[in-house]
Amino acid sequence: MIDVTKHSSEYYKRMKNSVLHGGKQELIKRVKKGDILDLGAGDGSLAISIKEYFPDSEVYAVDLSTKGKQAMERAGVQFFQQNLSALNKVQLASSGKQFDSIILSSVLHEILSYSEDKQLHTVFLENINLLLKPGGNLLIRDGVQVESRMQEKSLTLFPTEISVGALMDMLAEFEAENLKSVSAYYQSEKFNYHQLEKVGVVIDSTDEILQELIFTLNWGPDSWDREKKNEIISLLSRS
Repeated sequence: MIDVTKHSSEYYKRMKNSVLHGGKQELIKRVKKGDILDLGAGDGSLAISIKEYFPDSEVYAVDLSTKGKQAMERAGVQFFQQNLSALNKVQLASSGKQFDSIILSSVLHEILSYSEDKQLHTVFLENINLLLKPGGNLLIRDGVQVESRMQEKSLTLFPTEISVGALMDMLAEFEAENLKSVSAYYQSEKFNYHQLEKVGVVIDSTDEILQELIFTLNWGPDSWDREKKNEIISLLSRS
């Protein structure tokens, strides 16, 4: 719908940086070498780092997206494409493979976000337990931490597949139908936008509202409900 390649690349840069300097370093320290499985591997930064830390270990990665497949395979990580929420006992038990370490890094909240089944976490973890060797480690890193609060930003969008007029209409729809609840949640009402000649739209708001806007434009209005669930999980899991 909208070209957000720049935003995606920035996201993956932050993911890689979090491996080098963030909480994922602490997670890697707790990995038990041997057969290692990274579920929800994303771009593969964590799985690749684990392989570098434990070059003699067999590292496996599973994700629905294939964005990091080539990089992981070049690093010696075995990649499998799979929807994690679709994993079940039959599939896992029939795999015949067990692991010394299984990693769920920022995965559990996503499973909850995209499902109405409130018991899915419990079932998912019970199924994952089948893959652990006796004495194996299940490492869970989760919770969403907003990097900044109420910082005002300006975002310029240059639509590539729709007209500027259509984008303006979508922003008006977001303002009419979504902005009130988003603003109340983040306690900010700043949201202004104007057309940039005939090529784009400039939006002035806060980090949080701009983030929710991008989610809504790309993934539909239901994304707001999913993101609220993510934030709730972060509050419950924060120590």
